[in-house]
Amino acid sequence: MPTRPIFHTNINYCGSSGLIFLKTLFFSCPGSLVEFKVSVGFSKRREDKMLGPEENEWDFGQGPLHIRGEPLRDLKSLELYAVKNPSGFADSFLCPILRHCPALKKLKLRGVTEEHTIQDAAKALGEYCHNLVDLSLPSTSTNNGEALMQMMGQIQGPGLEVISVRKLYDKAASAVSIAAITRHSSTLREIQLSDCEELQSTTLQVILVSCRALEVLRTGGEFSKLNPVSLRQAVVTEWACTRIRVLEITVAFTLDGRDPAYLTDRTMETWTEDDHDHWRMLDTFYTQIGSLTSLEVLNIKSAGNYRPSEAAVGGLITEVPFRKACLPGLLALEDALTGQLGFLSRWVGLKKLRELCGSFLWTNPEAVARIGEREVEWFVTHLPSLRRASFLAMANLGEFGSDVHFVPRTVRDLQARRPRLVLNDFM
Repeated sequence: MPTRPIFHTNINYCGSSGLIFLKTLFFSCPGSLVEFKVSVGFSKRREDKMLGPEENEWDFGQGPLHIRGEPLRDLKSLELYAVKNPSGFADSFLCPILRHCPALKKLKLRGVTEEHTIQDAAKALGEYCHNLVDLSLPSTSTNNGEALMQMMGQIQGPGLEVISVRKLYDKAASAVSIAAITRHSSTLREIQLSDCEELQSTTLQVILVSCRALEVLRTGGEFSKLNPVSLRQAVVTEWACTRIRVLEITVAFTLDGRDPAYLTDRTMETWTEDDHDHWRMLDTFYTQIGSLTSLEVLNIKSAGNYRPSEAAVGGLITEVPFRKACLPGLLALEDALTGQLGFLSRWVGLKKLRELCGSFLWTNPEAVARIGEREVEWFVTHLPSLRRASFLAMANLGEFGSDVHFVPRTVRDLQARRPRLVLNDFM
């Protein structure tokens, strides 16, 4: 009876001989393999019960294992996970595997921690894997940002299309990051940087101004002050990502994440040169967002620290939660008669926008002071595709024993006029 070819394999293994098992398995797979996914756990047992064959095993007596010497020319997807092993994959293990994957398009690695392993793996990718378009490093190591940039810098071929990194520590030199991202700027369609530990402003800037094919950009983390793009860097050059559909970024608009003090003077008579400069940068930023007419999901968080008078005892809590921060001047319409300052009209072109979340709560003091009937009317007549917006925190909806009447009148008016629009904070 002919042997049926293996096209996919997905195996979980836990034992003291994990890497030996994984390497043996990989070099025993037939040439028909197109997808290889293995998660290897490591135990502290001195012996592994599965090291030797036993009579009751299905393959007992079938002869020695055949080790393949030829590359897997049909292998398109490779996912390797080293679980509960601080040393991760060694270069002596990883590089021989990469040499056998000339047609590889998708690579997911978890467990690349040593610097020399990163360098050797990056070199192997550049030398042997010329078709790679999807790279994922779901790692918690403190140098995964450097690993990402080194690998991107070495990869040849048509260029990466998808990058995904979890818990990114973006500590690579700016010049290295710029060169790596620019190398793939014409092909990158999706960049997912979830749960960022640290993200340099320069990295975000070069993504925005160089990645012409970009459709999805998600960046975020528990501590937003560690991964914002500065307002000045965000507006220094016109963005190239005009096709973007999903945008999630954190921006440092002000030091405290709140409205700047100069906005209290609507006449602008007391404004300094720096105040006018900041106001122009805000205008440029909001206008740039408004020009992204393909946007469907927009998540902008404002980063900042508490003012000294508001800081927690002992200074342990310094960051303003993005829900309590605001996007200065955005949620208001400019009005020459009253002197009202605002930029909301800059977003009139976002006709495909379905979801709006981030620092947009209408219960914040800045929003309460500026949002009135004109702003409600604007949201009723514009953004026709909008289905969900984070204008209310969940607590304002009566959960956790809160007072439902705390919902501002403007929110109730908007809900009455757009009943299908969900207004709760969902991010």
